[in-house]
Amino acid sequence: MEHDARYSLLENVQQAEIVLDPFPHLIVRKPIPDEIADQLIAEFPPDDVVISGSPGSPMGSNKRFNIYARDVAAHSGIAPIWKAFIREQSSARFVQHLFRLFGPFVREYYPELARQLGDGFERVRAGVRSQDGFDTCNVLLDAGISINSPVTSIPTSVREAHLDLPTKLFTGLYYLRPPEDQETQGGDLELCRYRPGRSRRFSKFDADPNCVEAAKVVPYEKNVLVAFVNSMNSVHAVTPRLRTRHTRKFVNLVVEVEKPLFNGESYQVGRLPFRARYYVRQLLSWRRASSPSAATSSHRG
Repeated sequence: MEHDARYSLLENVQQAEIVLDPFPHLIVRKPIPDEIADQLIAEFPPDDVVISGSPGSPMGSNKRFNIYARDVAAHSGIAPIWKAFIREQSSARFVQHLFRLFGPFVREYYPELARQLGDGFERVRAGVRSQDGFDTCNVLLDAGISINSPVTSIPTSVREAHLDLPTKLFTGLYYLRPPEDQETQGGDLELCRYRPGRSRRFSKFDADPNCVEAAKVVPYEKNVLVAFVNSMNSVHAVTPRLRTRHTRKFVNLVVEVEKPLFNGESYQVGRLPFRARYYVRQLLSWRRASSPSAATSSHRG
């Protein structure tokens, strides 16, 4: 099918736009024309269609649901513009753009993988997750239409500070906040760094909140892309959302490899010692977000 550059989130992004602190990442505002983003928002699939892509996921307040590329293509209830958009973000062109941008960091962090993929990444064989396999591909992409359900109880973070799975090479999030959702507070993305002098502590992939701090906050807004190379430094989180009737809408972008890229076993601790501290921090964040000064600052950026 013919390539339509209007739908490509990385078509016009340059390597010079990568920021190194707290880890190599891109934040791109308006990566596609606003009129395309507006159409994506207007034709965003209903919640029940997205939820159908996550069978077995628990329902409730501030839960995440996704419908990924393979199921998007087959679903009769999803608009053609969304099919084309998801197809573009799960294409070989998209992963070529990622390697063009982040190639130097792949070589630095994962030299063995870089050797396998070629000096100029010319040996990358890309497929679509859940459709292709590592028997014929060395990277698998996916793009999912994603939502976080309305917050109907106490403020919560849909995901605390964490690392992505070590088989993920690249991660991306593309935000599509609709115009009718302007009053919801929270749901922003935090890019974190390790606190100086603190030991790294994880329960599986969740970070002890005492060992990390937010280095940058990316507001949940319309037509904003965040992308980064996954590594032991790529800790990120979603800030707590206050009670809201609105669904948080975005696209989740994934590039996976077959074998884990890093090992955090030496930093593992039990879950209970820091889960309570994280919950207390959520409540404090809620109070700060509820204050008039915080509400004013949250609408800047």
